Amino acid sequence: MKKCLMLLLLITLILITGCGKISTEDSVREYLKKKFPNQNFTISYNKKITISKTSGGCGNTDGNIWNIKSLNNNFSFIVFDSQRFNSFTCDYELRDDYFGVYLNNLIKNDYRIKLYNSSDGDLKYAYVNGVSIDTIYFNSINELAELAYSIANKFKNDNVIESLKPEYFSLQICTNGKIIDTIRFSEITSKNYIINALHDVSY
Repeated sequence: MKKCLMLLLLITLILITGCGKISTEDSVREYLKKKFPNQNFTISYNKKITISKTSGGCGNTDGNIWNIKSLNNNFSFIVFDSQRFNSFTCDYELRDDYFGVYLNNLIKNDYRIKLYNSSDGDLKYAYVNGVSIDTIYFNSINELAELAYSIANKFKNDNVIESLKPEYFSLQICTNGKIIDTIRFSEITSKNYIINALHDVSY
């Protein structure tokens, strides 16, 4: 009985405080080496952040943000501590905003395209899932499809992001802000694919 109570107390403590190891420069370097094996980086400490409470019982705790710069392509982004609820524990993990920053650089200055799932603050680009294009800015589906395909094609073929998995990221098509279709980048093989997916959209 005593052992059961001790186990219950331990599980409760883990759920409240989380568990794991906050990142160091060495752990960040190992993370980058594994995810971006063909690139070299400089790493500098940014600041501490609060890892926010997530679903499943993980509580707030401290973490780190690191500034990263690729020496191969002069591309800058961040790596940061995060947590994920896994069964009965809060597992710490490293994440980065490489994809969100990359997409933002790709589409910047084009008012017709927006990132979706972007936010404010230090982790503005950390949870970006793709780009959103609204039909109201185009005169025809063909014009929209031309732009959408050029973005998807560059994303899929750019060796800057060779280690990312394009099947995880999507192109969101909207009309007046209402989502009418979501297409994974990995599915887009041609401009006609997008046109066929939007055949019910009228202008």
